[in-house]
Amino acid sequence: MNDLRKRGGVPFGYKIENGKAVVNEEEVQKLQSFFQLFMAGSSMAGAAQYAGLSCHRTTLPLLFKREAYIGTDLYPAIITKEYQQMLIKEWERRKSETSKAPYVRTVKFVKLLTDFDPSSLTYDLPHTSPELYISALYEQIRPKK
Repeated sequence: MNDLRKRGGVPFGYKIENGKAVVNEEEVQKLQSFFQLFMAGSSMAGAAQYAGLSCHRTTLPLLFKREAYIGTDLYPAIITKEYQQMLIKEWERRKSETSKAPYVRTVKFVKLLTDFDPSSLTYDLPHTSPELYISALYEQIRPKK
């Protein structure tokens, strides 16, 4: 967990030498590997693990938005602005799809274990949470005593 912790305000991928921010090659290789794996379709957590980044999963999207990585007065550029925008766009696309995923996975799982047909439901299921959705599905397919 110590890879991406705050280090005196210096972003991951940089170090201070002689009073100036310079690229930390070892950390930049991890970052670039993470970005490439993510863009190639790997999950964010999987890409981070494979790239050797150790941090909480909620920290990872912040790496896409770091202004320092595209270059500032203080920090040299690691990636281009266009590439950063592609990373952010891909992350937002996946994030919007993820909100639907628990329901889709649940229906596929239930269909796998039973001959349940979602179109046979007699009432609208509550979609307020995955737990309520699963509970409602179970009530529809549970064996009657």
